[in-house]
Amino acid sequence: VYEVPEGLAAAKAGMEPGDRLKMIEGVHVDDLDREGLQARLRGPAGSKVEVTVVRGDEVLHLEVERQVLERVEKRGRYERVE
Repeated sequence: VYEVPEGLAAAKAGMEPGDRLKMIEGVHVDDLDREGLQARLRGPAGSKVEVTVVRGDEVLHLEVERQVLERVEKRGRYERVE
């Protein structure tokens, strides 16, 4: 996670810059391509998705409530972290 815009779903759920996404709804991100990641994260506004992130030595399970985004700006990069 490179950026967590204030007020958006990820920030409300407690995600922080530097967190590493490990699982989405119990599926390891290494088993997903970019489209698979997006498909699992997206859904109807108000629905929830469980994500597992690694922060330092901690593994955190966060529940993110999906929301409508007015504008999505692609400013990151996708990379696998071993």
